[in-house]
Amino acid sequence: MSRRDQAWRMMPGQQRLPSMLLIITSVLATVSAFRSDPPPALRSAPSDSVPITVIPQPNRLVAIGDLHGDVDAARRALRVAGVLHPRRDEWVGGKSVVVQVGDLLDRGDTELELLCLMQKVQRKAAAAGGGLHVLVGNHETLNADGRDRYGTENAMRAYTRWNNICRFKQLLPPPLAEHFSCQLWTEPLQCAAGDAHCSAVERGKGRKSRDQLEAASRDQLARDRRLALRAGGPIAREIFAKQPTVLIAGDTLLVHAGLVKKHLQRSSTAACLNSLSEINEKVSDFLAGRDKETLPDHAFTSEGVLWNRIFSNPRDPDLDWRKRRLLAQTLNALPGGVKRMVVGHSIQPGRITSACDGKVWRIDIGMSNWIHNRPAQVLEILKGGKVTVLTEEPPLRQSLWDKIRLRFR
Repeated sequence: MSRRDQAWRMMPGQQRLPSMLLIITSVLATVSAFRSDPPPALRSAPSDSVPITVIPQPNRLVAIGDLHGDVDAARRALRVAGVLHPRRDEWVGGKSVVVQVGDLLDRGDTELELLCLMQKVQRKAAAAGGGLHVLVGNHETLNADGRDRYGTENAMRAYTRWNNICRFKQLLPPPLAEHFSCQLWTEPLQCAAGDAHCSAVERGKGRKSRDQLEAASRDQLARDRRLALRAGGPIAREIFAKQPTVLIAGDTLLVHAGLVKKHLQRSSTAACLNSLSEINEKVSDFLAGRDKETLPDHAFTSEGVLWNRIFSNPRDPDLDWRKRRLLAQTLNALPGGVKRMVVGHSIQPGRITSACDGKVWRIDIGMSNWIHNRPAQVLEILKGGKVTVLTEEPPLRQSLWDKIRLRFR
């Protein structure tokens, strides 16, 4: 018996399966490379898939802050909210409505798993009469524009593995396909002729300096992630373009960074509502690839609804009189008697904070393991107007002796 055969027999079963799967995938990929099919053209989502702007007042509304590529933080937050089963990814929230305020991407390694979880819970919540709405954050639009400097190397490798394996998802057992997030895969991530998003990889092949080689190596590593998340790419088109940028849930406005009155047409209630719908439509068109030439101001300017820190800057937690007046004017201009605004984007010092007698709530606390890894906190808003911050119980600290006893019991 050769050394290779001995090593294979000594390998634990849990390590054999991925190895066998990668071997099979490599063979299938080699066979498929000889096919003459041209790369698929970049498609855009149908124009009728405009995100929702207003939903009725739910009996129970829960808002969750930025998650940044951390599926475990998402599970913890959903369980603190009382809508996710303690041990399974099952919706148990009944008719509760959950809104996550964007920034699922960047900084963390488990982006694909996080996107799968949110899609799965979204379907199950709707089937139970509840709802899970995920907003667009500034990091979604950054990646749609090809700006991926916050993406981690492990996340990039995950997209490459996802593309290589899931193109054969029809051959995989359903549990294995779900393990590799294949439910998100809709088309091969390939470059068409003259594709600008792949030109950086091609240009890097002849570079010699150390900095140029490092940049080329990262471009090659990031290729599949860029193709999936760019404007018109499969994930941007099928997931992010269908998400609202601003959402009114009864008497609560939810937006990633903040909304001010200059974003609204104030001539009438209908005009204000049209302004919100226009914001959602413009960002959706960009993400879906329907209008890639026009970058929406809302998505890329420092004063836009995805970037401003007017009401969430930790250095001004109580807001000066100008910001207080601006907040009151903005809420008064909104239709339907909106009483409060809920925002993320700016990390608060350790806990969810509020200002102006609860007229604005800041819910980004850096839950992601790749930021501050803080205990999960979510904001609960009941129909009668009661607002409560729900906090995850910190795990009990075990002594070294307790850990040893549990290990060998």
